[in-house]
Amino acid sequence: MFDSRDKVNAVFARLYAKHHKTIYSFIISLLPSASDADDVMQETILTMCHKFDEYDHGKNFAAWGVGVARNKILKFYEKGQRRKALFSEESLRILLERSTPVIHHFEERFLALEVCLRKLKEPEKNLLKERFVNNEKIVAIAKQQEKSLDALYKTYSRILKKLKLCIQSNLSGKKATL
Repeated sequence: MFDSRDKVNAVFARLYAKHHKTIYSFIISLLPSASDADDVMQETILTMCHKFDEYDHGKNFAAWGVGVARNKILKFYEKGQRRKALFSEESLRILLERSTPVIHHFEERFLALEVCLRKLKEPEKNLLKERFVNNEKIVAIAKQQEKSLDALYKTYSRILKKLKLCIQSNLSGKKATL
């Protein structure tokens, strides 16, 4: 049979699965690399697990997770870990303070982005994956695609513009096509 701890773990897992993209987006937007963001995300998750009994279930889980992440990001920069900070300490504190009101928009935007990404053609998806998931340099992608840098930049610009328009349309409630 399940004990109460199993039920708590199941609730945490469900909430985490629903909101992890929002929390990770917040983290990666303030750190110098995906590797650093992954490390901070792991620390954030561990802290959230350990402190889940302190979470007020009437509040927004993503906002709570971002609050935990905020503290982990501050610790990351205070320790001066691995790389030079992207922001001055004062700039970072201002960014962190002002980020709270926009947290709920992350989830809406991610859902819209996922919908719009599905509408892209496969070659467009592959180009985005190479650049933004695999972190390939534009020069390397241009060589691989046998395109000039100028042509590739124009291609990325066109794809990103399509995504932006689709997301805006999706968020405004209009039916978006790509």
